[in-house]
Amino acid sequence: MAKSVQLVNVKVMRIQPRSKVSHPQVLYASYYDLLSIDLMVPTIFFFRLHDGGSDYSRMVKKVKQSLADILVPYYPMAGRWKKVENGRIRELHCNDEGVPFVEASIDDVMDNVVDFEDFKDLPDLSGFIAVPGLNHTLYNQNVDVPLPSLIVQVTRFKCGGVAMCVTGSHMTMDGYGFGTFLNSWAEVASTGTTSTKPSHDRSPALSHLDLLPSSQREVIDNAGDKLGTAFKVKKNVTFSSKLFNIKNERVDELKREAQTAVGSKLHLTTFDCITAQLWQCVARLPAAPSSESSSSQVTIWYAAEGREKFCHPPLPKHYSGNVILGVRLGQEPPSSTLQAALAVHENVKSISPAKLPRLLQDLSDMFRVRGDRKVILSSWLRLPMYELDFGFGKPFFITPNALGGGPSVGLIFVLPPPPAAGNVAALYITLEPSAMEAVLGDSQFLHLVS
Repeated sequence: MAKSVQLVNVKVMRIQPRSKVSHPQVLYASYYDLLSIDLMVPTIFFFRLHDGGSDYSRMVKKVKQSLADILVPYYPMAGRWKKVENGRIRELHCNDEGVPFVEASIDDVMDNVVDFEDFKDLPDLSGFIAVPGLNHTLYNQNVDVPLPSLIVQVTRFKCGGVAMCVTGSHMTMDGYGFGTFLNSWAEVASTGTTSTKPSHDRSPALSHLDLLPSSQREVIDNAGDKLGTAFKVKKNVTFSSKLFNIKNERVDELKREAQTAVGSKLHLTTFDCITAQLWQCVARLPAAPSSESSSSQVTIWYAAEGREKFCHPPLPKHYSGNVILGVRLGQEPPSSTLQAALAVHENVKSISPAKLPRLLQDLSDMFRVRGDRKVILSSWLRLPMYELDFGFGKPFFITPNALGGGPSVGLIFVLPPPPAAGNVAALYITLEPSAMEAVLGDSQFLHLVS
């Protein structure tokens, strides 16, 4: 359930690159980019400043200056995704138009507005106000609106607390690329420079289209404006979002069980242990409301990042675009949670360039099959979110914010936990209300998050 707030003293501007450098004027969307067509992902960071006046002024100035600096090497973030007529639904025009930037205030203290124990989405803080036509309730945005790669909103509370929402276009970069960008931005803010040298050349990822079946490749090549129908949801539905915490012991006990059963040579990851239990829970979800058959499938997919796993030779470590695919786990998980965790571990380990054609075909099936409930799981555990210091301290709370939902698709984000919280991870879950109700009544899920 989203929470509406009243913004005052709203200022909208654009932050452009500090200096002009020679760079490509257009980047073409790869297949991986199109899988997230027109999807905007808001991530909100909360800070408690020591002095609500001078600290805030210093913060905003440093955020703007460092953003202008980092946009020089990360020039795609200052561009616009535009609709074109030459066979691709979008092109990224690297025109240095700048990042829409919003400053606003809320005439109340942070803890009265934000419940950090039971977080409610705050769409008014996502910066969408800066781009006419954007709608936070939509899973995919309106294709006729030029979409920025990045939107930033800094919101000041009466107590001196600050929320900074960074909304990125998923077409521009995946989670790994976005995390690298944020880390580079924070590095510039703190030190004045960054060691990251991003690679924006889409051609290696574009070549992966050759691995698709010829019939599907032909559809993409010849679709023109209709290409979006293959990737965009047809009808948006209301989703329910909620944040949960996972205690260390819920993962540690499964890791110990694996050590006893299999031996010390195999080490389950935190992702293996959490995903296995979510897989079992998702398999018990009722059929999607839109399905005419009570026997329709309920499947879980996890987002696999493939800079090394999909490519030989690997893509550059700091390749900034999308190299991510949804990988399907089996419809029926093992009844044993340990066996489910071992199956997840082997599934993740088995991904290789040789498996890429099959993964692409599986993903094609995901978009073709209607009526089934699909839940997509994305891990942010590797992203250094709580280490980001823009020169005025680290955030104390971070979460996705106000993600829209498409039919029969639920989203689960496995997040790094707040520092000193005693948790191994946090879960941001957005599901159809009937699915959320079922999850909240599932004894295994309640044990996982208790």
